[in-house]
Parts: sequence; C-alpha cells; structure tokens
Amino acid sequence: MSSPSIKADTITKFTGSNYAKWNISFKSACRIAQCWGVVAGTTTKPATGAAEIAAWETKNDQGLGFLRVSLAPHLALHFLKDDTKTSAEVYALVKADYEKPNALGAFNIFKKFYAGPKLQANKPLRAQIDKLLALKQDAVNAGVTISDQYEAFALLWVAPPEYSNAITSVLQSKDITTITGKQIIDTLLQEESLRTTSAVAGRVSNTTNKPKKCGLCGKKGHLQENCWDNPKNVLSNYHLYRLIASNTQSPSLTITHLTDA
Repeated sequence: MSSPSIKADTITKFTGSNYAKWNISFKSACRIAQCWGVVAGTTTKPATGAAEIAAWETKNDQGLGFLRVSLAPHLALHFLKDDTKTSAEVYALVKADYEKPNALGAFNIFKKFYAGPKLQANKPLRAQIDKLLALKQDAVNAGVTISDQYEAFALLWVAPPEYSNAITSVLQSKDITTITGKQIIDTLLQEESLRTTSAVAGRVSNTTNKPKKCGLCGKKGHLQENCWDNPKNVLSNYHLYRLIASNTQSPSLTITHLTDA
C-alpha cells in the first residue's frame, strides 16, 4: 500500500527563528506521509530483505526531501551538505541546534523583534503589527522573556512618526508600570481608523462643495432646471413678466430685462 501523498510546500518554512512552528508542521507532514518513524530514528534500516530495505530507503528519501524544501536555503546548505546522512541524522542536527537555542541564538531571534521593521502609515497597520507579534512569539519560543511593558516600548519604537501626537497622548495618560503592548496597538489602530474616516469625509466634502455647473449653458452657479436658457423657464418667465407688468408703474419693463437680470 502506497503512502498518502502530501505537497512539500505545505510545510512551514524554517528560517532559523521559528523552530517550534516548523517542527509541528514538519512532523505532521511526515506522519501523513508515513515516514515519521524513519525520520525520528525509531524505524531503523533493515539489515536484510530487498523489499524491506527499498521501502525504508523510500521513506528516508521522502524525509530528506521534506527537510530540503522546508529549510531556508542557508540552512539546507548547512545541514544537507553531506549526502551520506540519513533523514534521522539531519533532523537530529537541526533539533540539537534549534530546539533549545543558546544565548546567542536566542538573542539573534529576539533582535529581529526589538529592531523589527518600522510600521508604515500608508499601509494597513493590522497586518504589519501581526508580523511584528509573530517575531515576538519566535523570541518567546526561544526562551526570551518579554514583559508587557517591554512589548509596549518595542511597539512605540517602530510606530509611524505620523502618529506621534496620538502616542504622546496615550503615554501621558498611562501608568508606566502597567502600560501594555495591547494599549499601544489599540491606540495605533484607533488613530488609523480616525485618519481613514477623516480622509473619506474630506473627499466627500470636496465633491459635494464643488460649484454647481449648468449642463445647458455651461455656466457655474446654477443647474439646468434653473437655467434662463431653458425653454421651460422662458415660458415661466413670460408669465412672471405678465404678472409683474400688470402690477407695475413702469411701462418700459420687458421680457428682455428679466432674462438679462
């Protein structure tokens, strides 16, 4: 019976800072493909039996293939440079180096969060913040303790300069000992929402406040239904002239005077 197929690109890519997430994804793929025993080293290569040996080698190759496509290029080059190693041996090397990173490894992972990319005001903040929080989680998984206060300061460090007034306002109203990253995130998202609403309102205002332009004569200040050049209005003006003429002392008032007014 053949092993279930699984697309290798569905495995989380291991970059060196997301071991826990990658390991879960990698293990799941190996279990589905029924090669985990070989990769974990619990299913050793048979000493005899051509069919049994061939089956084991197929699973070993599958495990090596999953490792090759799921490791970042620089990691694949490092761990898979020796073609004689089995999938179990390669996996053991990766596990030894990254399951519990040393202080240097943990610091390098933490640094990606601390010196994370600056948030850009011209792009949706939620997605940018989520990426930053993912870097924080990588650092936590590496054994780094990040307090709520420190998370808040890290977010302040990368906040868009355009949001400085909102940031200053929240800092002046919060207790420094209880400030949290969530408070900073809420402030940033609220400011983004206000800016978006203001921008939309401004565009609507600019549209509705444009001078009226007549579609008949092309002049501004009135619409076609009120235009003096509209034949319907000429007839109405004539009746208005008759009404005014019947109640005025000036015999010189004419329709021309009304239309030129």
